[in-house]
Amino acid sequence: MKNLLSYILLFSIGIINAQEKQTIYYPNGNKHYDYEMKNGLLTGGLTCYYENGSIMMKGSLDNNQKAGEWKVWDRHGILREVRNYKTGNQFQIINEWDEKNNQILPGIVDEKNNRATQAVNISVLNVGHVLTNRRLWVTIKKGKPVNDFLFLDNHFLNALANGVNNKEFSIFEDDRFVNVKNSSAPLDLKNANVVEYRIKEDISYYQEQKTLRRRIIGICPVIQDDCAAREAGWLYWPDVFKTLSAKEDLQLTLSNLTSQVFSGIIYRDTFKATDRRKWTDVKPGDSLLIELSLLEAEAGIWIFQVDQGS
Repeated sequence: MKNLLSYILLFSIGIINAQEKQTIYYPNGNKHYDYEMKNGLLTGGLTCYYENGSIMMKGSLDNNQKAGEWKVWDRHGILREVRNYKTGNQFQIINEWDEKNNQILPGIVDEKNNRATQAVNISVLNVGHVLTNRRLWVTIKKGKPVNDFLFLDNHFLNALANGVNNKEFSIFEDDRFVNVKNSSAPLDLKNANVVEYRIKEDISYYQEQKTLRRRIIGICPVIQDDCAAREAGWLYWPDVFKTLSAKEDLQLTLSNLTSQVFSGIIYRDTFKATDRRKWTDVKPGDSLLIELSLLEAEAGIWIFQVDQGS
């Protein structure tokens, strides 16, 4: 991805039922992204262009999730793949074409769909061929209506505190999940002023699944005290999810978090770090561009997989 500072962000906004149509341009003046947002979420059409002006990718999103038909073209203008997304990451490859514009045999496409369906449960705990991997840190701030599910009546915060106090999961000093916070008294956050949640997540593209998957690793409430905001502690998300998934009153909260149905800002990223174990800070204005670039990178991998016959 080119230096984020080199991009020129210009907005062409038309408000129709709170829908915002926006455009990001390349430095040469050609369009890079046309996209739509609603309530802080990617909702509506998205088109990504090559720097020469030709279309690379076209599809729609619904609350940050791919929906309906998605098409990808190569730099020569050849349509390479058509997919149909149902909900979330559930999709079907409709057609594929090679670099000479020859359609891939339907039987081969059917076999690819079958393999992708069978591989749906691949994760870091299972064997899978990772084609790309990236780690992000995202902050979800209070005050945006789409994020209210996390902050209303401190219900989610209290569930986290109860889980820690009941020793159902641990709370750690930082996002390395090594040192458990030492506290002789029960964790009491009932009346705390939580102003944001920070999450740490992995983004991986598995060869078998044929789609980009986001997996939350940890979550941290940020509490506003009299003087300043502070991290209450980091919780390892797989342990939290395992415990809280049995509670009916938290199903919407857990679903929204795992499905990325929130308005978040990326504040750390491993993409530019020379050491993959480290991260670099992200300027708030670059967060959306990173989100769009992830979709663009995934489209490039679709073409790569067609060329590789995988």
